[in-house]
Amino acid sequence: MKTAKPSRVNEAFALAVRLHSAGHIQEAKTIYLKILEVDASNCSTYNNLGLIAADEGRSDEAEQLYRRALQLNPNYDDPANNLGNLFMRLGQPRQAVEHYEAAIRVKPNNAGAYINLGNALQSLGKFEQAISIYKDGIKVDDTIDEGYISLGNAYNRMGNIDLAIKCYEQALAIKPNAPNAYNNLGYALRALSKVNRAQMIFDRGLRIDQNHFDSYVNYGGTFKDLGHLDIAVKCYERALSLRPDDVNAMSNLMFALNYMDSLTPEEVSRRHFEVGQRIDGYVKNVRTDYGNVRDKNRKLRIGYFSADFRQHAVSYFFEPLIQAHDRDVVEIYCYAEVVSPDAVTNLLMSLSNKWLFTVGMSDAELAAQVREDQIDILVDLTGHTAHARLPMFSWRPAPVQVTWLGYPRVRTHNQ
Repeated sequence: MKTAKPSRVNEAFALAVRLHSAGHIQEAKTIYLKILEVDASNCSTYNNLGLIAADEGRSDEAEQLYRRALQLNPNYDDPANNLGNLFMRLGQPRQAVEHYEAAIRVKPNNAGAYINLGNALQSLGKFEQAISIYKDGIKVDDTIDEGYISLGNAYNRMGNIDLAIKCYEQALAIKPNAPNAYNNLGYALRALSKVNRAQMIFDRGLRIDQNHFDSYVNYGGTFKDLGHLDIAVKCYERALSLRPDDVNAMSNLMFALNYMDSLTPEEVSRRHFEVGQRIDGYVKNVRTDYGNVRDKNRKLRIGYFSADFRQHAVSYFFEPLIQAHDRDVVEIYCYAEVVSPDAVTNLLMSLSNKWLFTVGMSDAELAAQVREDQIDILVDLTGHTAHARLPMFSWRPAPVQVTWLGYPRVRTHNQ
């Protein structure tokens, strides 16, 4: 193996880091690889090459590079934290939690790892745990605005909007030009129906960052609430120009189009079909072989998916249906994307043969579970409304899939 003086390696690594930080990725990558030619045990170089691979969408390679860095130095917190980030990006928060916890064990004063761990726990619907972790991180470093923003998000999702607003305001006190804080503050104000003030807050944030994706989505929601659908549509379209594949932005746009007087039903239908085809295109290698037993004497398994199995209008219509199902003929499986269960949730659970809370599951994981449950008919009650899981249906986990109730039916058209 070639050898080099440590000072030469350190100088090369410092140059590569500067190039990496400045966005000169290929130049940085070339130097990182040359470093490994003379120092194959340089764990920091493996970590940074992992960052490049992750940013370029080579997730498997990134994971291998991070794990190699940890193999060389098990007490290195950066690759552990970055592994967590990688799994979060892949929609696997359970695996992410494991790596964030490892990063904190190695370096208990890593405030960023606390924030990341809290975010992963939020993704799993574990809000109280997340709040505790955020507070631990803030104790380590109370000058990071994202810590307060994330804490506010947890309070927001638990329905404690007033505490959430205080957190966002604290974040702005630390960093007055933080677009994330303005976005989340505007979202909280909108939840309190203070839409005019929310509009002002979103506008202020977008003046700071004209390419802030989430702000355009939420700004559009505010204009929708105010009845300015034409402006709302422009906001959603601007968001999609920044992230063309974001399903949430697509759903918000589709929802708004339903109320546009300037569009014919055929135009609205066409736009919905186009979005459906785009979402279907994200899923590769769809299986259409099913293990469901073809026996007319067995009970039919019907699965219902909804984010509204709680005190919500959808449940008012769904409860009589589930009550009326003949249990000698069918079995009822409910897949609930419910963040905060309530008494209605408990009632519906008692009426189901099987119940699964789906918060924190990836679309692929949920589709695999539906397939394993051998559902015969899968019913989506959510459509393009909040917390939808439309990509999951693109995996075709059930032989028959239909939509009902939670979203207005659009007129079909000839293909």
